[in-house]
Amino acid sequence: MPQHIQLSSNPSEDLSRLDSLVLLLLDYGFFHEDNINELSYIMNALYIKDSIELYEEANGTKPEEGENFYLSIADLFYRVSDDFQFVRDYRNAIGESLSSTSYGDIESKAEKVVSLR
Repeated sequence: MPQHIQLSSNPSEDLSRLDSLVLLLLDYGFFHEDNINELSYIMNALYIKDSIELYEEANGTKPEEGENFYLSIADLFYRVSDDFQFVRDYRNAIGESLSSTSYGDIESKAEKVVSLR
C-alpha cells in the first residue's frame, strides 16, 4: 500500500469514493459479495459502541455477545464522531480484505486495521 494516502478534506466524499472502489472491486472479481459483509463486520468491530447503538435502534434489542451483525457502513459513518479516522479505517479494512486469504477472521482483521492507525 502507498505510504502517502491521498484523502480529501471532505470525509463524506472519501467515503463515497471508497464505496465506489468496493463496487468496482466486486464488478471486476477482486471482491466477492461476502467481502462486502466482511467490511461491515470489521467496521462494526472497530466502532463497537456506535454499532451496538445503531443495531439496538433498528432492532429494539442489543446483539448477542460475539455476534457479527451487518450494518450499513454509511449509517455507521454518519454516527461516529471522528469521520476522518473512520475513512482511514475503512480504507485500511478494504486493503486488509484484499490482501487476506481467509474470510471471516474479523477480530484479527480489525486488530490489523487498528495497528495501522
